[in-house]
Amino acid sequence: MRTQQTVQTVLFDGSQPNDTQANPIFSLLHEVLLQKTNKVKVIKLYNINLTLCTSCFHCFFKTPGQCRNRNDMGAELLKIILNSSTIVLFTPVVFGGYSSDLKKLIDRFLPIVLPFFKKVDKETHHPLRYSTFPHIIGIGVHPYPTKELSNCFKTLVGRNALNLPPSHYSTEVINSTSYFSQEVRKKFQDVLARTERPPLYKDINLLLQENNPSFKKVTKKKQALLIIGSQKDKKSTSNVLAACLAGHLKNNKIGTEFFKITDILHHSEGLQNLCAAIDRADTIILACPLYFDSLPFLVSKAFETIATHRKKTINMEPKIFLAIINNAFPESHQNAVALAICKNFALEANMLWAGGLTLGTGEGLISGKSLIGIHGFAGFKRPPLFYISRSLKLTARSLAKGHPVPEKAAQIMAKIPYPFMSSARWRTFIIQSAKRLIEQEAQKSGLNVIELQRKPYAQ
Repeated sequence: MRTQQTVQTVLFDGSQPNDTQANPIFSLLHEVLLQKTNKVKVIKLYNINLTLCTSCFHCFFKTPGQCRNRNDMGAELLKIILNSSTIVLFTPVVFGGYSSDLKKLIDRFLPIVLPFFKKVDKETHHPLRYSTFPHIIGIGVHPYPTKELSNCFKTLVGRNALNLPPSHYSTEVINSTSYFSQEVRKKFQDVLARTERPPLYKDINLLLQENNPSFKKVTKKKQALLIIGSQKDKKSTSNVLAACLAGHLKNNKIGTEFFKITDILHHSEGLQNLCAAIDRADTIILACPLYFDSLPFLVSKAFETIATHRKKTINMEPKIFLAIINNAFPESHQNAVALAICKNFALEANMLWAGGLTLGTGEGLISGKSLIGIHGFAGFKRPPLFYISRSLKLTARSLAKGHPVPEKAAQIMAKIPYPFMSSARWRTFIIQSAKRLIEQEAQKSGLNVIELQRKPYAQ
């Protein structure tokens, strides 16, 4: 795909212009990159015209390899990325993840992968649409980078690289308060020279083990806010999960209020309305899909605003926060990084972390349909989902008593829906079933399997 003339390094800046801590480090990074190669293209993301990914899957089934949004810089940025040798992702470490500006770009990577699933070690991932992908270098900046924050950020960069095979990666977190140019310069030289092993299940499982609740019992709760974190306008799997939990909360005499994350876009005062809703509630619940190993852009943006709002609020009352993360892969543990980011956000926003629930194959099992019934995505039959409702019921009962998410509820939600089926057989079943469904979706658009694999940005 690449030619000798297109070898270059693209430096994406996910910080803000007034970030006095990140800007000097960015300048030094740029200097070190120029010493390594004279072809460095800098792209400041804060002022880029880039619309958000809504997981409409047009780039899978309607216009393979191309986003339906043609009036922004998305296509041009993908061309630049795919025809470079290295991309550098520079960002403040925000709750252990990327800044929202950088996350909006990462979400738009969806056309780079194919809709099919394939086995990678003991996990499931999308195949890459192109034969190669640039070396990924993730540089995070934080004034007080704890071990947990640094580990979360580095794992996220590695998981992104694993989902864009056969890309290689390296990553580093820089302490912005102890800035010594020679020390930081040496770290940059080291990270540019090395390649790291991508984090697999045993690595990200450590993140799940770190997600223990931050409390054992508080006073009973009376009002819950359920945030639907899906960027889809239509009914989503996250909406179904939140609605089911709301029903169980009402049965336990907890009032509920809903906020759709897309209201941030549809209303000029969307973020202010969200902060006001959080002030009214004593329990905050996020139901959210996984977008490229992390939270969707709008959720990342909301988290930044909420944390700032909470820091400015006088006499803050601790609120309970928990998250329900679902993904399209058969492995629920792939939600580990997103869950870790939620925990980091909760603690930084002066909330009590109640733990989280992780669901695999969420779109395939639910796809916006009720948990009652046996028909899931595209009308295909699915296993009974009573166990999901049971998990949410246990969670609601525990929250009503002032307790965090029960470990039993988390185990039930994460389990394979068919009893006695091994994870290997479940993975194979999902990969084969997805292939059949993808072929049928392609036929609806008048496309065949070969046409689904178009490479519109290849040179």
